[in-house]
Amino acid sequence: MADKLETVVVPVLPRTEMFELGVACEVFGFDRSDDGLPTYDFSLIAGSPTPSRTRFGFTVDAPYDLTKIDEADLVVLPAGGTDMASLDDPSFLCGKGADASELEPLFERLRAAVDRGARVASLCTGAFLLGAAGLLDGRRCTTHWRHAERLARMYPEA
Repeated sequence: MADKLETVVVPVLPRTEMFELGVACEVFGFDRSDDGLPTYDFSLIAGSPTPSRTRFGFTVDAPYDLTKIDEADLVVLPAGGTDMASLDDPSFLCGKGADASELEPLFERLRAAVDRGARVASLCTGAFLLGAAGLLDGRRCTTHWRHAERLARMYPEA
């Protein structure tokens, strides 16, 4: 599977940052085959049962659930959360009053995807999600320069 890149999935979580989500949609979601570029089977999925309300107040309705990860060649995690002080606790991505355990089904699917040979990537602070899922140890990684030191402190094996 490592050489194949046909199916791309992007989990949308509460407080997903729209710029990074837009980058993933732009790069993988548009058919540019007329330019000789590859096309992808691209899906936005609901990353948690909590509605995906942005920091601007609107909600993103992702049409698929976590099972789409099972067929993905690449899973892209966009940045999430605007309160960077709370990166130490992944529950910040679940929204106010939510339980971080809501992310565990996503983390389980991500780990299974990596185990079967799929790729995972993150944009900006999405790296903290990969760390919370246990997928950074022993790998090179980075995040937004403002948060790189925190990432290194939180995940020293990465």
